[in-house]
Amino acid sequence: MGATNLGARPGSTGSFRGIFLMRYFMRSAFVGALLASAPAMAEAPPVSAYGNLPDITAMDIAPDGSRLAAAMTLKGAPTVVVWDSTGKPLVALPAGEAKIRDVQWVGPGHLVVRASQTTAVPAEFRRLRYEAFGSIVLDVDKGTTKQIFEGDQSKLKLTFGHYGMRQIDGKWNLFVSGQGLDREFGNTGYVLNGRTSPGLFKIDVAAMKEKQVATGGDQGEWATWLVDAAGNVGAKLAISNQGGIWRIENSAKKKIVSGVAPDGNVDLVTLGYDGNSVIYSLAPIGSEVQWMEVPLSGGTPKPFLENVPVNRIYRHPVTGSMLGYLEDGKAFPKMADPAIEQTMQQLAASFLGRHPRLEGISPDLTKFIVHTSGNKDSGSWYLIDTVSMNANILGRDYPAISNEAVGPVRIVRYQAADGLQMDGVLTLPPGREAKTLPVVMLPHGGPYSHDTTNFDWWAQAYASRGYAVFQPNFRGSTNRDLAFQRAADGEWGRKMQSDISDGLAELAKQGIVHPRRACIVGGSYGGYAALAGVTLQKDIYKCAVAVAPVSDITDMLIKDDLSMFFGKVGRDSIDRNFGPRSTWSQVSPRDHAQQANAPILLIHGKDDSVVPIYHSTSMKAALERAGKPVELVTLDGEDHWLSTSATRQKMLEAAVAFVERHNPAD
Repeated sequence: MGATNLGARPGSTGSFRGIFLMRYFMRSAFVGALLASAPAMAEAPPVSAYGNLPDITAMDIAPDGSRLAAAMTLKGAPTVVVWDSTGKPLVALPAGEAKIRDVQWVGPGHLVVRASQTTAVPAEFRRLRYEAFGSIVLDVDKGTTKQIFEGDQSKLKLTFGHYGMRQIDGKWNLFVSGQGLDREFGNTGYVLNGRTSPGLFKIDVAAMKEKQVATGGDQGEWATWLVDAAGNVGAKLAISNQGGIWRIENSAKKKIVSGVAPDGNVDLVTLGYDGNSVIYSLAPIGSEVQWMEVPLSGGTPKPFLENVPVNRIYRHPVTGSMLGYLEDGKAFPKMADPAIEQTMQQLAASFLGRHPRLEGISPDLTKFIVHTSGNKDSGSWYLIDTVSMNANILGRDYPAISNEAVGPVRIVRYQAADGLQMDGVLTLPPGREAKTLPVVMLPHGGPYSHDTTNFDWWAQAYASRGYAVFQPNFRGSTNRDLAFQRAADGEWGRKMQSDISDGLAELAKQGIVHPRRACIVGGSYGGYAALAGVTLQKDIYKCAVAVAPVSDITDMLIKDDLSMFFGKVGRDSIDRNFGPRSTWSQVSPRDHAQQANAPILLIHGKDDSVVPIYHSTSMKAALERAGKPVELVTLDGEDHWLSTSATRQKMLEAAVAFVERHNPAD
């Protein structure tokens, strides 16, 4: 475990006894065609056009290239759609109450849908709710579905990760991690044994038969794996949560490398280009992330891609071996095959000014699914055929938002008060002069993430209403080196906060925005920053909108108990990130409610399992006791990620209306 990150999925479900509940998908007729282009619009789209979930959230291509599948939003409902290579729809399956997170082909006839639901946690655990993830296998030809581990009382009906598909003896298999149970003594039921972390299972998707192929870590350890081309466990990493002692084993269970990572920052990256080595990452305290490569047979680890900032790794979809990588700031990936790399360069040139991203690759490396977004593009999906050199558009994320309605986006660089170099993403209202504009400061969540010039529905919604929007990559953001990220240690509510207002000052200095016409808006950590902007800081913002915000640091770290799953490694990370417990109240907005100097809107999902809703209800109560203006909007059935259309619409409409009321654009 590294830094505390609110935007990440909860780190452990190993001590959870609940069962993943999901309605079966029901077969239905295909209810609509993918839109190839967006209509031209003279006026700004309604706010609802931005609040909708994207029409397409994930897509994959079958191994033989004959079929495509997508996770879509049709009439506000999450739906899995499958069609053949000619565009003929084969099936559309509504997901009911489940939230589709990903789709993955396992062979040409079976599609695996990864989905989640917010689930109540047994009373003995501190968290009231947890986001439970499960995997459902769809037999496309038969139209039947079955959940992995369904009907097996000896395992939780949960999957904790996918580790690739492999064809073994003519059969297609999916590798997932799952948690076994022990038979309860003197009873017919099963319970968690508490001794092992999730293990690795091979799932024959046609027969729906499972086989455990690797155990988890020993007691107090967590494990992860890489599966080789033959379907064997090529490498296993196990790490102790009581000191960070780690080891990597090969398929013969021989230890090939080991070490100590006190903050838990060690991970498997991928198998090497030829599949005979393993690449792993290390981030020693005070040092940059290092990638190392060691032969699976054993040997001396050597640096891999030394001093190259890697954004993404590409793997072969069937063998798992490395195909190439994308370097930060580059438009196209570096591939092992020069011919494929040349094709990627041609693709990048075709999408100049946008951000192309590979989302699916056929095993013969001739067909690619590419997603683009950015200036003049609210999100588009393409199927690229490198044999015919055709690029066919498959659909758009936001078809109601025309290219002309996308506000221009660019990077603005500035300097923090202590001299640290910063940057942020500036979105301008379409067709409006960039001069003394009202502004919405929109710090990202995480906080260990960063914003880019990709299409951002929240920023574009405000821009469409006449606001400049600035998304500062404050210290701790992940778009720079480790020193920049470590500069955030102990700086919640301090320099991380002033980095945001320093960005506002720079925009005002350039004449782009009016310094007295600013509101601050954000979600998760960004929601915390919004609250801090009008409690810990003074007279900078005219209003604040905080979505799923942390309002009290002590509650987040103790009552929410973010370290409960991570032992000493987690506690050490918290100490480094936040400093002594005696100082936490100094940067907790709830403890400074009486200092609030602008109206505040709180918005929170009732099913939030990352930042529980009491962070907002208790903040509202504290503000009301202090006689400060505050409103609270609750979202029924919503989680931390605004995963459903109706509640995301409600959030955005309330947030935009609040800013328009307290900081009008005109």
